[in-house]
Amino acid sequence: MKDVELRKIVTLTTHHECFSKKEGETIDEMFGRFQLLLNGLEALEHVYSKAQVNLKIIDNLPNE
Repeated sequence: MKDVELRKIVTLTTHHECFSKKEGETIDEMFGRFQLLLNGLEALEHVYSKAQVNLKIIDNLPNE
């Protein structure tokens, strides 16, 4: 693995770990942003399980 790819994985993984819904953001916008993040990681062959993805989304849904 090249250094550039590793840095991209580390950066995207950090964004994944810190992911949260932004103030005023719709759920569709949040999901779209999350999907772009996951697509970037998948392109670098770093994939999260469906359970991990689902938990991250559920954790970021509003408590209304």
